[in-house]
Amino acid sequence: MLVSRNQLLFAFSESLDYVESIVGSHHYDTAYIALSILNEMDLSDESVQEIVTAAVIHDVGVFSKNLYGQLKNYDFEDESRHAKIGYSLLNKIHYYSNFAETILYHHHRYDQNLFACVPLSSQIVFLSDRLTFLIDKSPADIALHKKYILDKVSDDMGKRFNPALFPFLERALEKNSFWANYKNGISKDIVKASFKYDRKITDHEEIKNFLILFGKITDYKSSFTAAHSTGVSRIAREIGKLYGLAHTTISDLEIAGLVHDIGKLAVDKDLLEKNSSLTDEEFETIKSHILYSHKILSMIGGFEHIAQIACSHHERMDGSGYPNRKTERNLSTEEKILMIADIFTALSENRPYRPAMRKDAVIKILKNMALQKKICGKINTTVIKHMDHLYSLNTETQKQAYKEYGYLNFNTRKLAL
Repeated sequence: MLVSRNQLLFAFSESLDYVESIVGSHHYDTAYIALSILNEMDLSDESVQEIVTAAVIHDVGVFSKNLYGQLKNYDFEDESRHAKIGYSLLNKIHYYSNFAETILYHHHRYDQNLFACVPLSSQIVFLSDRLTFLIDKSPADIALHKKYILDKVSDDMGKRFNPALFPFLERALEKNSFWANYKNGISKDIVKASFKYDRKITDHEEIKNFLILFGKITDYKSSFTAAHSTGVSRIAREIGKLYGLAHTTISDLEIAGLVHDIGKLAVDKDLLEKNSSLTDEEFETIKSHILYSHKILSMIGGFEHIAQIACSHHERMDGSGYPNRKTERNLSTEEKILMIADIFTALSENRPYRPAMRKDAVIKILKNMALQKKICGKINTTVIKHMDHLYSLNTETQKQAYKEYGYLNFNTRKLAL
């Protein structure tokens, strides 16, 4: 597998903006403003790319629409918890740990930087982040709007923001191209084109470690699914091994498991945590997560096979699944395995509408589904034969995942999400 590091980054940024549609393309908007400021400064292309990289993923620690609702207020203060969560998530990942410190301090006030510990990159991202909620992309009167922005920001210079950045912002806003790119909807393209350096990643571990981040931001949206993607990935990998598949195929299963539910970032948390029956309309909304997953994964060249496996986990061999009503002859062995891994893992987890099922109940449901030709009988036989091992492995995986979830000090009630 040969994957562009930049394409992984861009796909991840897109998925972050799905957390809450009210902020639209917040990460790219922040990156565009940061880039516009940086272009007025005497910095190397490499330094510019590093800061823009941090900008396109700066809110990696935000998992809720209510917190975004607060953050989108330009004057909002005192929100550093999500920055600390973002730091904890990124600091463990090769290469992306380089941007963890920038994200840690990206809401730190300039007048509280007493020991000069806050990097300039954080100060630029902070200013750019706040400006996204102040700037009108298509103002009726650009000159008047520009004056309003500069007057507003100048009042905060030396307090919230580094005053040394003001002349660079002023010059950036003076350019007609700044406003034209916004108005014509190409600011995102400008950000992507600014990346002068890329690397084709072939190392499975580096790809997997970054995709673990995809899985975590998906799972952490709800405490009920905090271990789900990790569990599906681990169980799919183990079933693949038990079924005698090739090493590369097993690796594909592991990766597909990590990203199979990434589209759920676009689904409202209240709907994911509903503890009663879904209406037909609500079920259709839940089902749409597959389409969002496909859109995100399609942005990554070389991921076509992974996307196919990941986006087929709700298909059923009798054609009753979604989104494409595939039948047995249209489903690969990997798709059939991920399908069972997802069902197995979901059944053994706590959900809003029921507690985790016991091993015997999971076996009964899987056997019935195999008899109904919904899942592959041959693969299911392997799963049932090794049920003790798989159930124990999944329990262990859940414990570890919830331990990490708790370590981030992310409590939904405490954060009033």
